[in-house]
Amino acid sequence: MLRRSTGPKELEPSSLEKGTKKNNIDKLKDSKGTWHEDSQMICNVAWSYFNGLFKCSLDPNDECD
Repeated sequence: MLRRSTGPKELEPSSLEKGTKKNNIDKLKDSKGTWHEDSQMICNVAWSYFNGLFKCSLDPNDECD
């Protein structure tokens, strides 16, 4: 049997504590296979990856099939 909700539920302290953990990237491998542990280099590797991922490789004058 389904019951209709009576409104927002109060959050228990234990459920709030679970959300405080942060995920960290300790090291990241670049496109050449080199591992980087410095936070600035990790940012650069991630930026380079996503920058290359979303670049268009088509010539604007080419026709799409």
